Amino acid sequence: MNYAEALAYVGGLESRGWKLGLERVRSFVQATGGGDRLEGPSAPTYFHVAGTNGKGSTTAFLQSALVELGEVTGAFFSPYVVDPRERVQIGRALISEAEFAEVVTELAPIAEAMAGDELGPITEFEFKTAVGFATWARHRCTAVALEVGLGGNYDATNIIGTSYPIIVSIGLDHMHILGDTLGKIAFEKAGVIRSGRPVMIGEMPGEARDVIEAVARERGAEVVRYGREIVREGADVKTPFGTIRDLRPGLYGDRMEHNAALAASALLAAGYEDHLAIRRGIAVTTIPGRFQVEQLAGSAGEKTVVLDGGHNPDAARHFVRAFAERYPNRTAAVVTGMLQGHDPEAFFREVRPIAREFHLSPIDFFRARDPQTLAEYGAGIPTTVHPSVESALSSALESSAELVVVHGSNYLVGEVIRSETFRRAQRSAKPD
Repeated sequence: MNYAEALAYVGGLESRGWKLGLERVRSFVQATGGGDRLEGPSAPTYFHVAGTNGKGSTTAFLQSALVELGEVTGAFFSPYVVDPRERVQIGRALISEAEFAEVVTELAPIAEAMAGDELGPITEFEFKTAVGFATWARHRCTAVALEVGLGGNYDATNIIGTSYPIIVSIGLDHMHILGDTLGKIAFEKAGVIRSGRPVMIGEMPGEARDVIEAVARERGAEVVRYGREIVREGADVKTPFGTIRDLRPGLYGDRMEHNAALAASALLAAGYEDHLAIRRGIAVTTIPGRFQVEQLAGSAGEKTVVLDGGHNPDAARHFVRAFAERYPNRTAAVVTGMLQGHDPEAFFREVRPIAREFHLSPIDFFRARDPQTLAEYGAGIPTTVHPSVESALSSALESSAELVVVHGSNYLVGEVIRSETFRRAQRSAKPD
C-alpha cells in the first residue's frame, strides 16, 4: 500500500465501531511479533496517561521531556487533530508517510486473518494501537508516552504490563460507554493502575478520587495526589520523589501547570534525575489544538483566532477561564460543532459568556451531530448554522468580532486547520 491506500484501509475499519476489551487486541499485537514489547526486559518504560481531560497535554509534556532526557521516545495520542500520523510518533516527530504505509501493509493481512475467529474483527482503534507498538519496536524505543483512548480497564492501550500511570482528571463524558456517575467513570479510568507502581492523580471530585484510591489500595499502588503529595509553590513543584525548580510549561491554558506537574512527578518517580532536561522538555512542548493562537486575515481585517479541541463541559470551563485570563473582558465569534455522545446543553452553558455570536459547523466524522440540532443552545446569542467548515470559518472571520474561537471537538479543529479558508487566511496575514 502507498500512504493514501493505508489511510483508506485504516479508515475503512471505522464501521466496526468500538469494542472494549483486551483479549482481541493483545492477540493481534502478539501475532504481529510485538508481544515482547508489552512487558519484560524488551519493553520500553511506559507512562500511561488516562483521564477525562488533560490527557493529550500531559502526554505531550512526558514525550518532550523524555526526548530531552535522551530516551528513544515513542508517543501515542488519541485522537489526532490535523494529521492522522499524530497518533504514533517517534521523538517529537510524526512518522513518515512511507513508514506509516509500510507498517499498515505489514499488519493488515494479520488483521484480516483474525476477522473470522471467535474474538471478532480488529477495530480501527485496535489497529492504530498496534501500529504504535509495531513502530516503537522498529525504532527500539526505550520509553513511550501512551495516551489512553477511552476509559482504561478495557482500552486497547491497556495491554501493557508495568507502567507509570497518571490519571489527570475525571468528569462526565462518554457516559454511554463508561458509566453515568463520576464513580463509575473513575473505576474505568483506574484500570491503568499497576501493582507496586505509584499512580499520579490530578485534582478531581471527591467521589472519583475515593474510587481511584480504593483501586490503588487493592493493587498495592502508592497514590500521589496533586495538591497533597504534589505541591506547586510558585513555579517550583515538590513531589515525594524530589523537587523541580522553575517548572514552566510551554503550553498555555488554565490547567497546564497542573498537567506539567503530574508529568514531572511521574518522571521523577521513574528515577529520572536530570531536572534540567525535564524542565527544558516541558518548556518547549507543543501540541496542535491546545489553545493554539493564530493570526488570520479576513475581509474585515486581521483577526486573532484561538483553536482548542475541548468538547465537554469541564474542558470548556477550563478553556473559558484561560481565554478570559488572556483576553479579559473580550468576546469572540465562536465556531463550534460536536459529536454524538456529548452534552451540548452543558457545553454551551460554559462557552456562552465569551460568545458574541455562534457559527455552527458540520464535522466530517461518522458520529458528528447535525449542527441544526445545536442551534437551540445559542440561547439569545446570534447563531448561524453553516453547511460547511469553510462557510463557518469565513463568516466568523468576516464578522465584527475582534476575536475568533474554534472550540468544541478535536475533529472540528483539525478540519478548520486543514481547510482552504484557514490556509488562505494564514498566508494573507501580515508576518510578525
